[in-house]
Amino acid sequence: MLKRLGLLLWLRVALGLALWLGGARTAPAQSHLRRSPPVQHAASAKRGDLLVGLGAAYASNVRVPLLDIDGDLTRIGVADLAFAPADGIVVEFRTDLYRALTVERFGPSPAVEPDEGVADGKSTGSGNVRIIGLFRLLGGAQGLSGGLHLELTIPSGNQREGLGTNTTDVRVSGMASYGDGPLRLTGDVGVAVLEAPLESFEQNDVIVYSAELLLRLSQKHPARLYAGVDGRASTRGRVPIGTEDLGELRVGGDYAIGRWLVDAGAAIGFAGISPEWEANGGISWLVGGRKAR
Repeated sequence: MLKRLGLLLWLRVALGLALWLGGARTAPAQSHLRRSPPVQHAASAKRGDLLVGLGAAYASNVRVPLLDIDGDLTRIGVADLAFAPADGIVVEFRTDLYRALTVERFGPSPAVEPDEGVADGKSTGSGNVRIIGLFRLLGGAQGLSGGLHLELTIPSGNQREGLGTNTTDVRVSGMASYGDGPLRLTGDVGVAVLEAPLESFEQNDVIVYSAELLLRLSQKHPARLYAGVDGRASTRGRVPIGTEDLGELRVGGDYAIGRWLVDAGAAIGFAGISPEWEANGGISWLVGGRKAR
């Protein structure tokens, strides 16, 4: 039921915004919205900006502590909807429409009884729904600015599938951004409250962090390069299973063709239960609002 409600919510919001903004003009070159970054560059967002993205990703050596398994994860329909209702404010919805985990190793001590599909070596389903709010509170579109990052993660699968922890998580972090010409740097640091999947009334408060440097190569050739980091670190000595550390370094680029952004990138895991590496790519439809102040 949660899975269906999450997907319906994402699709209804995407359709409504697309219809409402269908007559908007092509996004200008200075827009910094991007498909699935560690954190959106909300400080330079203009009222009416809209990005609808869809992509795919393949991750190697994904670890699932709850089931004590490792495998490769394929994600198809990596969906991202980002909308700016006002200057410096971005509301974003993210989910994976389809996930497939191919199990490469079965450990001896699963904490949860695996689903039949996992026992046969493969599990499929959809991803969690992430609802994100980014707010510029100080400064302007250019130069130094500060703000707030709020996030709610709604589960869409069960623990036995190996595709999620079936927990509702909350994130609150402070955000800073700097923009000067073709360069934009955005980052945030804060706290996330993660439900412990197997322990009632138990949680893990972790430090969360993300940052991205975005560089436009030139105004004549609308190609951009990016490098970023995304992760979390537990503050507890005994870490509840399913809330372990994560950390990834990301690099890649995108290219604008009219209203469309084509992107490709890669990531390397460096902490906790992160995948060993990931390759990803996709396409986005980008519509611009009015000129930012």
